[in-house]
Amino acid sequence: MKPSLVPSSDEVSVVMPVKDGLWSVEQSLPLLLNQDAPWETEIIVIDSGSSDGTREFVLGLAEADARITMIGIEPGEFHHARTRNLGATIASGRFVVFLNGDAIPQGERWLAELVGPIASGDSGPAASYGRQVVRADADVLSLCRMAYNYGPTPRLKDAGSALSARELYAFSTVACAVDTARVSRPLFDERFPVAEDVGLSKRIIDGGGRIAYVPGAVTSHHHQYGYIEILRRYFDYSVIYERAAIFRVGTRVGGDGRRYLRTAAGILRHRPFGDTVRFALFFAASGIGVQLGRWYRRLPRWVCRALTLYDTCAIGESDGLSR
Repeated sequence: MKPSLVPSSDEVSVVMPVKDGLWSVEQSLPLLLNQDAPWETEIIVIDSGSSDGTREFVLGLAEADARITMIGIEPGEFHHARTRNLGATIASGRFVVFLNGDAIPQGERWLAELVGPIASGDSGPAASYGRQVVRADADVLSLCRMAYNYGPTPRLKDAGSALSARELYAFSTVACAVDTARVSRPLFDERFPVAEDVGLSKRIIDGGGRIAYVPGAVTSHHHQYGYIEILRRYFDYSVIYERAAIFRVGTRVGGDGRRYLRTAAGILRHRPFGDTVRFALFFAASGIGVQLGRWYRRLPRWVCRALTLYDTCAIGESDGLSR
């Protein structure tokens, strides 16, 4: 398949980055191949060194169905922004859908729900993202986090929306769709080693575009992290937000925290007391990570290196991101 820099049609290209995701790909690929949607669809799987049979499973499906293309990269080549840009460059469709390899669409109308808003006409949103729900094995921390981030109410966001910075730029490449007729490729800023999705949403909204949150497009997905990893992940996201001047937009961060606590309280009142303790530790770890990320300029370099998972403190010094 030749790279396409200009969308050739109103078709849909689904880009799936995956590594060792056989358990989920065995479910998601058959669902994608049998969607009730009005567009021709291709599926591009980018495998970064799977050793659990994922690669062989996808290649077997590709032999039987020409809609599937497998791209292999080395594990060390994977990069949240760069790998997704690779898939978008290869994609032949106008509407590029990103679906994580460990995320499973729910239902045969998933693609139609997700892509529908951006395919509704030239005045529609430039991108959309769907609702994520936890799997049955989720812990209470994942349950509270996902309930807060992905509620049941649809939303259309633009620069005039009365939202906090977190709410305004909230977006997720776990399950999203982008109209490449309105968002030029490369889609993602490769200076972002993480939070590439927030970088894209900021680019769209600050450029006068709109983004739709589509709760009808439901995807099963979650990760369970320890408290130290939560602190480090929130530190990295906070550094990116600070460098990209996102914290300077909208209302203060404290309002997000209060809304988060209200969401969690509604869940925790029906759970054992131990879950409340675990949530309190998680909330403290995430809050500390956010504040340390906001103060990263004041921290010694060795402290930043100890906190970061993605070396976020090293970016932005000579590449145009604010310090």
